[in-house]
Amino acid sequence: MIKSKTKIKGILKAVALGFALVLASAFFPANAVALAVDHTGDSITNNNIIMTVDGSVRIDDGEEVIENSNTSQVVRGDTFYIPVGEISIGTGASSTTHKIGTTIEEGLSSTLTQSKIEVSYANQVLQTIEGQDSSSEGFSFDATRLGTYKITYTVVYDQTIYSYDYTVECVAGEATFEFDANEKNIIPSIYDTEMARQHDNKDIVLPLPTVNDEDGNEILTSADSADKKYYTLTKDGSGIATNEKNCYVYISVTNGADDIAITTNENGDYIIDGDSLIDHKLDGRTFTITYTYYELRANGNRTFIASTNKSFTVEEGYYYTDSSEETSGYDIQVKWSTSNRTSSVTVGVDTDLPTVTATTRSTNSPASEAIEVYYEVVVMKMDDRGAYTQDVTIDVITEDGQFRANAEGSY
Repeated sequence: MIKSKTKIKGILKAVALGFALVLASAFFPANAVALAVDHTGDSITNNNIIMTVDGSVRIDDGEEVIENSNTSQVVRGDTFYIPVGEISIGTGASSTTHKIGTTIEEGLSSTLTQSKIEVSYANQVLQTIEGQDSSSEGFSFDATRLGTYKITYTVVYDQTIYSYDYTVECVAGEATFEFDANEKNIIPSIYDTEMARQHDNKDIVLPLPTVNDEDGNEILTSADSADKKYYTLTKDGSGIATNEKNCYVYISVTNGADDIAITTNENGDYIIDGDSLIDHKLDGRTFTITYTYYELRANGNRTFIASTNKSFTVEEGYYYTDSSEETSGYDIQVKWSTSNRTSSVTVGVDTDLPTVTATTRSTNSPASEAIEVYYEVVVMKMDDRGAYTQDVTIDVITEDGQFRANAEGSY
């Protein structure tokens, strides 16, 4: 019969407990000790089992439990390194130490029949560690869900189970939104319905921002097609069939939602239909698009992490054209930034390119007003005859929009 013991009989408290604390302080700085003594009824066996878990203390003497730091905290998405668990069998010079979760030593195999560590979440075992090499630097798991993980250290010695639970609370980290500096899909500050009519009641295609963690690492990015499903119009995230990342961005119209709605086009982009902006006579109305990032817990509840928004105003005939017939018509003027202009680069080294800014024409109204633009970069390379005929854009423009020459020459 295998007995399960996690408590210490009071009869050994004065001697055994004192020995456990001395041993722990000798080998582990500020360590936890879980002391379990096998017993049958009122009689005590000769086997003293001391279980130590680095970084935590839990001492159960059969009457009260003393706990100190038997929990840790980890930020969602980080790797948690499991504290080392050991058992010491016997006392004095004849004692033997075994690292829990590793292969049982030959001299212990007849009495130590099990040694394992289990990582569980919401009563489901996610990872079992046993039979590992004792020289391993350590064990770990990725904390991908908010809530409590439980690490259970278990050994079976002389048909008695000794176990110890260590809890890890996974908390939400910080998150920030980042829109592409040269974003193709623009939410204009002014949606001029008169101009929109000249372009088939142009829709507003919503940009999808990248979500970064507190270290600047990407959590979600629409540049990855697999991540696009995590941008949703359902507040509780139920529109995502399978949420492997346990997070999502909810996109909503936070004011004026009764008059306009976010829908999707044939390309799967989220849009505000231009027909609704023009047909509803919304002149002078301002609408706000809000992006809210949530993370999910085991029970399906969402935790708010961060949000950002962009606003636009509907105006009828906001941009006026020139009065002169020769220069009539709305137009923009573009300029190069001067900060990143260079006449030479090194092969294989990334170089920032000049950016483009744009304003309305000085003779338009409003005059010289800054506007958002999207631009594309084409790179031509000089051929042997001195002409720029070879399009090498795909070879020299990086994913981040930088220029990286792959050969000497003039570009």
